[in-house]
Order: sequence, then structure tokens, then C-alpha cells
Amino acid sequence: MFEIRPLNIEDYKGKKYLFRYETPGYYDMITGELSWKLVYRDFEKPKEKSFEDELAGDWLEKPFLYGAFQDEILIGIGEGSMESWNRRFRISNLLVFEEYRHQNTGSRLLAFLCKKAESLGARMAVLETQSCNIPALRCYWKNGFEIIGFDMYSYSNKDVSRQEVRLELGKILNLDSRHAEEGEDIRIRQERPEDYPEVFALIKEAFSTAEHADGTEQELTEDLRKSRSFVPELSLVAEREGELIGHILFTRAKVGDRTVLALAPLSVKPAYQRKGVGTALIKEGHRIARELGYAWSLVLGSETYYPRMGYQRADEVGITVPEGFPAENFMAAKLREDAGELSGAVTYPEEFGV
Repeated sequence: MFEIRPLNIEDYKGKKYLFRYETPGYYDMITGELSWKLVYRDFEKPKEKSFEDELAGDWLEKPFLYGAFQDEILIGIGEGSMESWNRRFRISNLLVFEEYRHQNTGSRLLAFLCKKAESLGARMAVLETQSCNIPALRCYWKNGFEIIGFDMYSYSNKDVSRQEVRLELGKILNLDSRHAEEGEDIRIRQERPEDYPEVFALIKEAFSTAEHADGTEQELTEDLRKSRSFVPELSLVAEREGELIGHILFTRAKVGDRTVLALAPLSVKPAYQRKGVGTALIKEGHRIARELGYAWSLVLGSETYYPRMGYQRADEVGITVPEGFPAENFMAAKLREDAGELSGAVTYPEEFGV
């Protein structure tokens, strides 16, 4: 039986653990005078990294310590404390013992700590990891955390050359209620023919500020509507006070001989971006897709955003990455528990030109 329960601080204070992990690559920090970005790079071969953690350090403000137990065996530890000066909850340790990894234990501990933070009135949960700790980053992104800062020389003067830049990640708590307060009248519904002109303009505006866009996303949407791959129930709009502020489209594709969905494009007006509109569209799209019997969805997009919606690298589930697609940006999400496995090459609708 799996259980998370409190640990006695005095029993663990000062205790150190050495943790090892294998990572396939790292995020290179590219900085400019007034800008920065992370660029993923593979190592020539996976590297083993290790770090030592000390529990209940004196620098923590009234730490909480919890253990994850499987059949009374301690398999992981989560630690956190309030930062009372700014009402944030810092997750200072999230440790899963090596032989018990890949069982969702880290995600369960994260969810538990975030609930604890909410009960204490925290506005945000924050944590840190290194730019080379790809397994940890994937876990945090999957659980709704995003990068909110970095320190290029936190651990040593050689952090950049060692590919060990400190990344600060955060998750706003009570996100659903915040969005409800900001836009209680936002409604997601199926797109109608009379929406087409407004959707065309919406997509064009949304992608005008996108980092990766070719300027033809609105024409692609028009072409997909006319194709045999179009699923009317999965062309959705987000509407607020009569204004269309977001749109999402899923169309049929193939992996081997199995039918899947391809998510593209997802569009939100710039004024409403980063307010949960895109997330709501994806979740509703996934819900409808499940009801229609679709089991998998594919996307080519941000490796820091889509894992929060359940997506993971497609090549890790047996899908061949199309030529020219960055492997870290080509992802798949299982929509149903009975989805089964996927294997093989992807066949997109011809309108994509892939």
C-alpha cells in the first residue's frame, strides 16, 4: 500500500543522502544584453550525475518533512517550508530512492506538498534544479511548474561549463480558482461556420508574436477543415463576453496503422495568454477526444508547456520522430487508460506538408 505521512524532523535533521541520476542532455544557457533562452542539447552519450542533499537544514524556516512509503518501506522524501516574507512555499528536497523511480512517486510527493502549501496560505510553490537534470525537469513540467528564474553561478564559477546552471521553477497555487475569478464567463464550445472569419483573425494575431511560426497557421486551419481528417467536435473556441479569445484544433493522423490525433494549432489572443485559456482548451479537447474514443494525441510544441498537459517525448513511447522535427519538441499524450502502446512512423494529413 502506498502512503505519504509525516517524518519526525529530529530523526532526519542533518541526515545526508547521495543521489545519482542519468541524463541524456542539458539546457544550454544563451544570454544576451537584455535577453536569455535555454537551448536543449544532447550529450554524446547519457551522463551519470550525482548530488548530496542534507535534510532539515538550518536555513529552512520551520521545515515540514514527509515520507512516501510502499508497504511500510520508505521509498521517497519530500521537504518544504514557508517563506513567510513573500508567502511562497519552497520545496527544498524531493528525493525518490533509485530502485523506486518511474512509479509516479515524485509526482505524488509534489502534489502532496503543493496541497500542504495551499493549506498554509502560500500563493506559490517554488523549487530549484540544475539545467542538466532532465529527468527532474520533465517531472516538474509535467506537474505544472515553469521556469521563473536562473542563477549562472549559484554553486560555483564553473556552473555554465559544467552544464549545471541553477534553474528556479514555480507553480502558482489555486490556479483554477484564480482563473475563475478573472474570467468566470469564459466558455469553451465547438466552433461554428459563422466563427470562421473571426477564428482566422484570432489565429493570425496569436501567432504574430510567437517565437516559432511560419505565418500560415490560419490558412492551415482553413485547409484542415476541408480535409477528411477534420473532426468537427474537436475544433473548439474559447469565448468571453461574445469575443473569441482562443481556438484549438485536433485532426486525425496515423501512427503505423493506428488512428491518433494531431493537436495543431493552439491559438490564444496575446491579451489572454498565460491566463489558463490554452490549458482549458487542451483539457476540454482531451475530454471530448476520450468520449469519441481517441486514445492518443500528438503535438509539436514547447517542451516546457505541453508536459503539464500529460505529453511526453514521442520517441520514448515508440513513435518515430519525423525528419526535421526536434525530438524534445515532438510529444505524445495518452488520453485513455486502455490506450495500448504505439509504434512506428507518423502520417500527418497532407495539408500539413510533412
